[in-house]
Amino acid sequence: RQPLEGGRCVALLDVDHMTIFGSIVHTGCSDGIDDAALQLNDTLLEALSSRGVRDIYFFTDMTLSTASVQERQSLVEIVRGRYDVEVHGILTPCDIAWEGIDEAEAMH
Repeated sequence: RQPLEGGRCVALLDVDHMTIFGSIVHTGCSDGIDDAALQLNDTLLEALSSRGVRDIYFFTDMTLSTASVQERQSLVEIVRGRYDVEVHGILTPCDIAWEGIDEAEAMH
């Protein structure tokens, strides 16, 4: 679909089982990521890119753990690097908990 006049398309993508399958694995590869373990849904991202979608928000049900946060940060870096898109954020159910707590408490 084309955006409304003067507007632009924004994609809201689920991370787990839609954008990535499995998990991002950090290895000794030159870019630090094992692409075989990543299983990025390139077909989806290429289709969006070819249709002019340049703005993405991810959503996920991740918990606040260091590994989950690092995995999502890696996903954002990879998608920005491979496609001409801007990832504006990652929305989680935990977002409502950020009000009034610091990062150390959230990761506990």
